[in-house]
Amino acid sequence: MPRNASLAAAVLLAAVLSPASAQPPAKCNAAEVQPFLMRGLQLPENIEWLTSPKAQYIEPFKAFDNLWYVGGCFVGGWVLTTPAGAILIDTMYEPLSEMLFENLGKAGIKPESIRYVVMTHGHWDHVGGSGRLKALLPNAQFVMSERGWEEAHSTPPRPGYPAWKMTPRERVAKDGDTIELGGTKLTIYETPGHSHGTISFAFDVADGARTYRAFTVGGLATFTITSSKQAEDYIASVKRVQGFVADPAQPVEVYAATHLLLSRDVNATAAAIRARKAGEPHPMVDRAAFSRELEGLLKAGEAKLDSERKAGR
Repeated sequence: MPRNASLAAAVLLAAVLSPASAQPPAKCNAAEVQPFLMRGLQLPENIEWLTSPKAQYIEPFKAFDNLWYVGGCFVGGWVLTTPAGAILIDTMYEPLSEMLFENLGKAGIKPESIRYVVMTHGHWDHVGGSGRLKALLPNAQFVMSERGWEEAHSTPPRPGYPAWKMTPRERVAKDGDTIELGGTKLTIYETPGHSHGTISFAFDVADGARTYRAFTVGGLATFTITSSKQAEDYIASVKRVQGFVADPAQPVEVYAATHLLLSRDVNATAAAIRARKAGEPHPMVDRAAFSRELEGLLKAGEAKLDSERKAGR
């Protein structure tokens, strides 16, 4: 399974890095998407690609017995299922929230079964679908950190992107809080850096008789960092996650990424899971790969800290 531990940092390190192909990616794979996005997220052709339901569409797939991928090419969406209902991680953004909602149906997950929507942070690409989904998920409680709610409600619309509505503030999550549903527990960790209000999640996923510890890192990019203090927070958060991966008692072995494309090829991952035969290793159970990715994020954070210090911020 192709992986690139530094890809997320490379793509999201800056809004504009260098001239590259202006042609929209023909496929949802890192080799085509990376140079396209490195041109800048606010270029008209990039906005067109990012907001095109056709370009962003990914067939939902069952990653584990209790975990579905229902997101798109650029931004992910995960659903953790339990006998008592489901937990949705992030909402994508307009106009793709309708696609996410349709993917829930294709996965056999009824809208009324969603009990919680946990949102990693208040940026447009992770909460931009919340306003629409609030009306479509009648039993869902929306969850984010105190700073996350503040960021989501105070950040102005992204220039050139479709308008969206943030759902009203509901449950406020704090470090160490848990969401327990149907015998499943999702633990929330405050991991500031990418934004001041970023949170991450740990939970167990099932693969037949085996259970693995999974983790969603709430924020990856460093171009959102505007001070040495924020860069230091980012580095501390990455090191904290590294500690979870190295935990000898319950190590994290599965990375359920918010930007799955930036850590592994989305379609190739789905194909490998579907083609997997009994007894073969699970394609997403890879502690070493997650460790390498975190090393890439740590280096990006250290580079950003250096630049912020040199700038006197």
